[in-house]
Order: sequence, then C-alpha cells, then structure tokens
Amino acid sequence: MIEKVKTEGTKVCRKDPRRNKELDIFVFSYKYESGICFLYENMTPNMNLDESITFKTTGLKLVGVEGDGNIVKVLIGPGESKFIELQSTMPNWSIQTSISYTIS
Repeated sequence: MIEKVKTEGTKVCRKDPRRNKELDIFVFSYKYESGICFLYENMTPNMNLDESITFKTTGLKLVGVEGDGNIVKVLIGPGESKFIELQSTMPNWSIQTSISYTIS
C-alpha cells in the first residue's frame, strides 16, 4: 500500500513557517475504495516535523495508529516516515482535516 500511496497519491511539501521555504518533508494522500491513507516522509538531513492532525470524519475509522480520538501526532526526524490509514465503515464517507505543525 505504501508504494501505491507514493506513486498514485497526491504529494505536498511542508514549508518552513519562518522562511516560507519548501522543505524535503512530504505528505502523500491517497483515496481508494476502502478509505484514505497518508504517508509522511522526512528527507531532510537535520529537521524534525512535529504535526498534529485533527480528523473530522463520517464513515471512517483510524487504523493502527495511536491517537486521542480523532487527533494524531506525527513526530518524524530526518530519514523517518509515518503511515496513517483510515478505513471506511460505510459506503459513503467524508473527511475533513485540521493541521498544525512546527519544524525544528
């Protein structure tokens, strides 16, 4: 699934909020028939991502990730990655996300 997320998903870069410069920290999102996945990859040599994601969902459940209800923390350092998956619990589902992050 991770390869599919990387090859067929939508890729966005995180920016350094202080310099408004794109970093080699990527978030891939991939919608598929049974849900949605997110893959975080930190390809920087010396930066850390500390991100908090709040999911507001209907018909989806968070799978295999520790979180407080619908809040997930992503802490990844150089060379690290994190995979997040939400699986559908009904045919029609929806998702909204609220994200805040820091770069150190």
